[in-house]
Amino acid sequence: MKKILTILAVMTAMLLATSCGEKEKKPLDITGEWALQSIATKAVQIGSVKVDVYISFAQDGSFELYQKVGEGRYRRFDGNWSLLEDQLSGTYSDGKAWGSTYTVSMDADRLIMLSSSATPEESVYTKTTIPSDVKNSIL
Repeated sequence: MKKILTILAVMTAMLLATSCGEKEKKPLDITGEWALQSIATKAVQIGSVKVDVYISFAQDGSFELYQKVGEGRYRRFDGNWSLLEDQLSGTYSDGKAWGSTYTVSMDADRLIMLSSSATPEESVYTKTTIPSDVKNSIL
């Protein structure tokens, strides 16, 4: 009986030692407004077309995205997003899912999003305020 109690005591001590040594992961907070700074694909080039993107993640799980490809005006997209640990996914207001889910990380005022698509893209956003001229020039 003493042997069983000793084994249980040792196992409990080991469990406590390992659980105390683990760092608690702080949840990512991506709420706020962001501007796209760079896109790097892992397999192909994006080309010479300028892409300008701003996105706002609200605490209620909604998002607004402003995108301009090439010359012209911005297009506005909206919908809902969710973040489970470091996995970001979303759905547009028409019910269509984003083209990919993203593994996200943060570095100071940068949001780094790595797509899970067949040709992964790494998009880097910086914290900013979406300019009013962007919001006012949508199609």
